[in-house]
Amino acid sequence: QTSFTPATIDNVYDFDRDGFEGLSLGVCPELWRPSPMAPSQVNIFSSDREIGTFYVNTPQIADGSGINAGDMLVVAKSVGVVQFLLFEGSDFLGDQRSTPRRERHSALMASCPLQVVAPSNPQAAPDIQSCLLQNGEPARARVDQTVTLKFPLDPSIDLRFVFKGAAHVITSNNMDFEYGQEPGTFNVSTHAAGKYEFLFRSETGDQDAICMLTVTP
Repeated sequence: QTSFTPATIDNVYDFDRDGFEGLSLGVCPELWRPSPMAPSQVNIFSSDREIGTFYVNTPQIADGSGINAGDMLVVAKSVGVVQFLLFEGSDFLGDQRSTPRRERHSALMASCPLQVVAPSNPQAAPDIQSCLLQNGEPARARVDQTVTLKFPLDPSIDLRFVFKGAAHVITSNNMDFEYGQEPGTFNVSTHAAGKYEFLFRSETGDQDAICMLTVTP
């Protein structure tokens, strides 16, 4: 008869004691801002190699979205620990378009943990710079107030897109967003208090910026 000895408390993984090194596999891409993150914060995995696909084990804690071959956007949502599995892109695997699907290959680039902590936690990454109003002052708004913000990019840079990040998915019910009448501006009206971060991606990808709008009740 085989006996089973349950794990003792000493075997439980302790993040404060052991950090995340034991949860990492491979070489994880660099993050734009430090981890741990706080809910509603936006981050980017920036890799020198192409990220083909990725998997997130707990997307309710943080989720990702590919924005080009080597960059992946990360949005923190709630407190916890999430694991990102990043798989190599075509620059490593070669062209598989003519290969039958059942024979195509995936190669794990890295398994990258990320921790999301409460905003009050002193370990949380500091808030990003505030977005600016047209007059150059830091942007703040009240619920249901519309404010016009400036693109935090050089005016000569062509804008590719603007991404909206928040602790909860932004829908048309809690945010209205449109480009402003003046070049280089956009109008934002939110229907819920909180901190909203925006990623501005330039056409070339080398002039990206993140800024934050604080909305009070």
